[in-house]
Amino acid sequence: RHFGSEFTNACIDEWEKSSPGDPNIMQARIELAIERGNGIETLEPLVPRLEETVRAFPVHIGVREALVQSYVITLRLENAATQCEELVNFAAHYMPGYEMLADIYERLQKPDRAEETLRRALRRNPLESSTHHALVTNLLTQDRLSEALEAMDNTTRLVPSDMGLWERRIVLLLRGNDHDAADAVSREVAALYPDGSYTQLVRARAMRELPRHTTRQEIEAQLKLAMSLNAEHWDAVSEYADFLCDQAQFVAALELLEQRRRHLGDIVDLEVKILEVKRRRRHDVTQPAALAALLRKRPDTENGWRMFIQWAREDQTWKLARDTLPLMHPNLGEDIDLQLEKLALLVHAGEPFERVAEQWWQLISNHPANMAVNLRWFDVLMDQRRYEDAASVLDVYAQHESAAPQVLCRRVALSCATHKKVAAHEWAARLW
Repeated sequence: RHFGSEFTNACIDEWEKSSPGDPNIMQARIELAIERGNGIETLEPLVPRLEETVRAFPVHIGVREALVQSYVITLRLENAATQCEELVNFAAHYMPGYEMLADIYERLQKPDRAEETLRRALRRNPLESSTHHALVTNLLTQDRLSEALEAMDNTTRLVPSDMGLWERRIVLLLRGNDHDAADAVSREVAALYPDGSYTQLVRARAMRELPRHTTRQEIEAQLKLAMSLNAEHWDAVSEYADFLCDQAQFVAALELLEQRRRHLGDIVDLEVKILEVKRRRRHDVTQPAALAALLRKRPDTENGWRMFIQWAREDQTWKLARDTLPLMHPNLGEDIDLQLEKLALLVHAGEPFERVAEQWWQLISNHPANMAVNLRWFDVLMDQRRYEDAASVLDVYAQHESAAPQVLCRRVALSCATHKKVAAHEWAARLW
């Protein structure tokens, strides 16, 4: 991440010279190829060597997992499922193996097998939070909201210290319009950990979604409570500032942020927030330039970049965007969503299309199964009326998710744009 793939490869080469036959070396090469390589193009030649390593070290969790991941990326899903089944058989304690196997079954459009795998994992270890999350996601994809809520209820009893589980339970209740239950659950977690700044913030977030169950004064008091319990809890400060801005109390929000400056070790997020409040107060068009200056000093500020991209798009400050975006810190390259926003903005900003296309195809090569990477590029190509390229993106990605509604609706759009009415009707029939 910090020194680049070439330097890391050189280190692995030296490692192999000193420890030939070490299975961890092959695992490291695969992980580097997956994270920093060129997708299938880089990975495919390494797979035979990896298979040999697995045969030589059949119960090595790391190399077996690397082989499973390689099969997934190279679209050998049945092989991936077989290898992953073997992994959880000889390493029944290894919970990520079950989650990986469930994901493969989802890709194979076998949600029932995925569910069975996750329930098997939870019988083995009922306290694994991530597996509970995976099971809830599985149930939701099958439109089984009531069962997902029941699972979340049981899960928060088993793992009460996981705030992510409580928050998700509240979100699901809100989605199901069960506001009374959402209010009760948020009160329950706040009472369970009365001295926890984050738990009190969870309660405040729920209150903001439940206007019929609370008052503005009660929400403000709850946000102040969350801040008082931990002076360095930035999320509580930031969300209280947002609350004040929503009430048009911009001066109070700025005063709050200035008061909190001395409590925070790294103030870059606070500086970004101050610029955001000032912009909300007067929609000051000078704020994008001020934010760009801050990003030049701190190019690793993720939230700052997201805000800069949003403002540049709103104000159409294309030249500023072209000059500033290349300064984004390389460490943020692993944030796929941020990279997508960056490349999409560069297209709008007038960056040479071929240059942006090269970077986006590289991103697709590195993440061939990522829906957002592929479909966002499809949308950009459609906007540019590059219909042949758009069709090729769908055809390739369909190897991963051919029946996904996000794919089918884009099939309809592409057929309409290219005046293929019969095909549009056929794709629409499959969608509905």
